[in-house]
Amino acid sequence: MAVMKKASLLFCALAAFGSACEDGDAPSFDTNPDAAQMDASIAFGDASADAISADVRNDAAGPLGSTQPLSLVLLTHEFGFLNESFRLPDVPDGQQMSLPAVGVLGSAVLEPFSALRQQLVAVAGAGYHVSWNQNVYEPMMLLTGHPYWRSPSARPGDPPRALGPSIDWLVGHHLRLDASPGAREVMVIGRPSFTFDASGNNVLAMNSFTDAAKAIVAETNCNIDVRPQASLTDGLAVWMDRAIPLLTSALLCDGPRVFALNLARPSSQDFSFPGNLAQDAAHRIGVPGEDGRNARAVMQRYNAFVATQVARLGEALSTHQGRDGAPLLENTLVVWVGREGQPDHNPFPWHAIMLGGHKLGLATGRYIALPQDTAFNTGTDVINTGPPHNKLLTSVARLFGVDVDSIGAKSFVTKNGGTLDLTGHLPQLDRQ
Repeated sequence: MAVMKKASLLFCALAAFGSACEDGDAPSFDTNPDAAQMDASIAFGDASADAISADVRNDAAGPLGSTQPLSLVLLTHEFGFLNESFRLPDVPDGQQMSLPAVGVLGSAVLEPFSALRQQLVAVAGAGYHVSWNQNVYEPMMLLTGHPYWRSPSARPGDPPRALGPSIDWLVGHHLRLDASPGAREVMVIGRPSFTFDASGNNVLAMNSFTDAAKAIVAETNCNIDVRPQASLTDGLAVWMDRAIPLLTSALLCDGPRVFALNLARPSSQDFSFPGNLAQDAAHRIGVPGEDGRNARAVMQRYNAFVATQVARLGEALSTHQGRDGAPLLENTLVVWVGREGQPDHNPFPWHAIMLGGHKLGLATGRYIALPQDTAFNTGTDVINTGPPHNKLLTSVARLFGVDVDSIGAKSFVTKNGGTLDLTGHLPQLDRQ
């Protein structure tokens, strides 16, 4: 195989679509059986049945010392971050702190990243405002900021679309502008509507890790060996066992440069909880008394376990060497977010974990508590929240050199007819 002149990034996306409700409604996947079925079939689905043993050929990866491309990996998980699982209690809103070189990090979500603290940026307290007015709920909102799919104005049979391009395509398109034209900008594992571009031609949608690996081989000089292995109930740890070698190998191939994964649900094999308790617990968080306390304890453990698995990916990227001789994490930005704010579907607060991206100029080793200075009118009350989550997505795009001032819609109509500005970025994440 010919030696590649330029490196690139592959971005795999596993999209699992669930239903949700506005705050105060009865939250249940049963209100949207189609979405519940998609959660079960996609979140585990074919991807869980694939085991990947990746071996990238030296001539395909490019010679040591050549340029390692910039990469973006977006991760979403079901439910959200329990606020007390994420926040550092001693950091007031509007301030930030450097993560200490020694000692514990002080939260169930951050602690698994202790070994990666110098590569970590934790952003606490954004507002997931879009879920308050649209009567829609899809994880694609994390990418577009304003979806059309399942909205009240959507007609039966309408194709999925969004009122703005998704962040993964924006970044992927930018990164491939100077690359060979053979491969698509973005690879999606899961539902094609998880990502958007003008025509859909630049997004490669796959149904499983196996299909993704085959597509990488077909479009690049990469050699990835895929071994089938069956079990649809293995859970997140085994799912990550299969995702990590695919990602670390694909980052060295001249294929798509952006991945998006919606993490599989943890199972009873991952940690002990009966049946669908995590789903039930998420909906009981606000219940007074012992029942609510038990629900919060379950979701605390749930968040901590997912964090442990995401940290495994970060550690793999920090120990695998890119073609420039530096750890892959130096040239890769990993962004991990929940599909909502609090797990009980409350959109506030909305937190994010960022890993790596030193070559992008991101100053890491920080915990940022966003100011709660965005006035939001619910129709019956005005509350102060963090800035819209769209601003974080815009900041990510700008780190990669994409000159945009918004991701998705530029504004949002609140329940009382007011307007919330969704443009702009988070200056705390500007290039250093």
